[in-house]
Amino acid sequence: MQPMVAWVRGPSSDRGMAEPARIVFFDGVCNLCNGFVDFILSRDSGRKLHVASLQGQTARRLLSPDAQRALSTVVYWREGKVLT
Repeated sequence: MQPMVAWVRGPSSDRGMAEPARIVFFDGVCNLCNGFVDFILSRDSGRKLHVASLQGQTARRLLSPDAQRALSTVVYWREGKVLT
């Protein structure tokens, strides 16, 4: 199973747009994590959250190596601050 590497929704800074303020990082090869992401996105009526896999380019760009290896958790990135 391949990890998600693109944002499920939202702009990509690779296309010259600003990073979103709120990103939920998750293990992109974990079925339970994918179900959690589906759950939170279906309830995010304001479309404020973005998601990206911990194995992807966005995680490598924004998170510390320790946070990237935290595959047993979900990492919430908000305006430059990491919460686990």
